[in-house]
Amino acid sequence: MKKLITLLAVFLIGTASVFAQYDCDVTWSYPPSADCTPEHLPSQGTYHIEVTLAIYDNANGEWVTPLNDLPVNEESTSALSSNFSAAQCLVSDYCDESHDNTPIFYLYAEVAFFDSSSEEYCSSSGQNTTGYSCNDFYNGQATVHVTMN
Repeated sequence: MKKLITLLAVFLIGTASVFAQYDCDVTWSYPPSADCTPEHLPSQGTYHIEVTLAIYDNANGEWVTPLNDLPVNEESTSALSSNFSAAQCLVSDYCDESHDNTPIFYLYAEVAFFDSSSEEYCSSSGQNTTGYSCNDFYNGQATVHVTMN
């Protein structure tokens, strides 16, 4: 019975780690001179952050995330990061396909403040064009940083 429980625990831990792979993160920061910050939002209205992610395979000239349906996460105005799941990033399936060249991924992100009526107040964009590999995504190392302006 103990062996069965141990085997089940090992299986569940292994399964959980598989599902945690191929995700990526967007982080952002506010330099002292930034105007697009929670502190500068108008006092009337309720605001949230929308984070949009785009992933491009520079080696093969292909967008991994469809430009007409980019993944968007909604965060509170106090957040400084957003995690995009493997299902949102689409890199796992892309890496399983055959390509002319080994994929080299560039990440692009936009962080924007929206009010409750979906009106954008301000936004900033960032990119990471150092080039991530499939292995970088697999190991959870894919990130892009946005410096708010």
